[in-house]
Amino acid sequence: MKIPVTIRGKDGCCFLAEAKDLSIGGMGLQNVALPLAVSDELTLKFTFPGRGRQVEMKAPVVWHRPDGTVGTRFTDLNASKSDLLRNWLTNSARMLPEFR
Repeated sequence: MKIPVTIRGKDGCCFLAEAKDLSIGGMGLQNVALPLAVSDELTLKFTFPGRGRQVEMKAPVVWHRPDGTVGTRFTDLNASKSDLLRNWLTNSARMLPEFR
């Protein structure tokens, strides 16, 4: 299952990518078309599969590769977002091998 992610840069530029992995601390992305630099501030918007709940997270780039993969770290993980993420990871991700 591919999770589409809308990415908005600090300059307001938006583009789509796909979640490669997801954890309580951040998200890996693939198919990132624009070059990004470490510490670029991003806003990630995605919907949890099977939940229909959309969430928006602030996440700077912590690493990037020439093949269009990028690692991010969540910086605005409040209690509500943390609980939602933890519940989804615990209950749903075990059925999705790419998120193990």
